[in-house]
Amino acid sequence: MRLVVVMNSAAGGATAEQRAVERALQTKVLTATGTELPVLLRHVAEDDGCEVIVVCGGDGTVSLVAAECVRTGKVLGIIPTGTLNHFAQDVGIPAQMKDAARVIVAGRTSLVDVGEVNGRIFINNVSLGVYPAALRERDRRQQRFGWGKWGAMAAASVAVLRQLPRHRVRLVIDECPLDRKTPFVFVGNNLYELGFGEMGKRGALNAGKLSVFVTHHRSRIGLLALAARALVGRLDEASEFDSFQARQLTLQCRRAELEAGLDGELVRLRSPLRFRIRPGALSVLTP
Repeated sequence: MRLVVVMNSAAGGATAEQRAVERALQTKVLTATGTELPVLLRHVAEDDGCEVIVVCGGDGTVSLVAAECVRTGKVLGIIPTGTLNHFAQDVGIPAQMKDAARVIVAGRTSLVDVGEVNGRIFINNVSLGVYPAALRERDRRQQRFGWGKWGAMAAASVAVLRQLPRHRVRLVIDECPLDRKTPFVFVGNNLYELGFGEMGKRGALNAGKLSVFVTHHRSRIGLLALAARALVGRLDEASEFDSFQARQLTLQCRRAELEAGLDGELVRLRSPLRFRIRPGALSVLTP
């Protein structure tokens, strides 16, 4: 299959990674930064001569490319070069660049589900409340003080917990309403594990369901206790924590717009938020 390789050149070490990927795949890598990246991706996706878009990057960049692949029917290839690479791990892409390149050369495709909120594709999850507030504060500290990503996120998390933002929301889960005043709502593409050692992982990406997690703790101590339960794999036993599976979900709020963390990137979404699962909508090169 004819492929095009793209990379976000704003990522750390992109020049060295670019050369390594070009050697591994024996093809030129197209790069772009910031707001130029979506323009490049749209141009590549509209190219009739391209069948596969290979992305070098982490979850945020993979998510942008995946959305274009869903829109145009292209196949997604992944060289995981981000920090966490959740999606790549969950579809079985090897962490080593040479091994990931072999998967792309082999050309085996699998169909996986994606989530959608208000017309926007997500491959991992969308969060409201504490997490996007921490992302905003992290970005502010990085820009103002020049801090690294992890140091800025740690400090941001402490600052956000002091304020503990809460939303009064109505969730309509497969037509069943649920009212909550909550500091945290999480909607995931497919079913996220809650057990010890498996927290945050997905056993499959083709189950055709959304994961929905909501906490109704209203205190900082309560949230910290919930986090401690998560670390020891006992989150599903918490009475202050609701978990659901759904094919579609509507989230209503008094605010006209809500901040959200979508695949780790800070976005603004207009209320109401309408989520749905799109079974088998994305074709991915997998082992």
